[in-house]
Amino acid sequence: MPQLSPVLGVVIFSFVLLTVVVLMARESEQLAPPKVPMSARPKPRSPLMY
Repeated sequence: MPQLSPVLGVVIFSFVLLTVVVLMARESEQLAPPKVPMSARPKPRSPLMY
């Protein structure tokens, strides 16, 4: 049990951080429309970002 606690804390922390980032991105999109579309951004090795 004592060895599972740090892993669980890291998982919960990463999950909360991800949700906060997603919510901030949504709020920024709602407040101000993106001036640069995702397709115009330089993507060297990320073809899955479409």
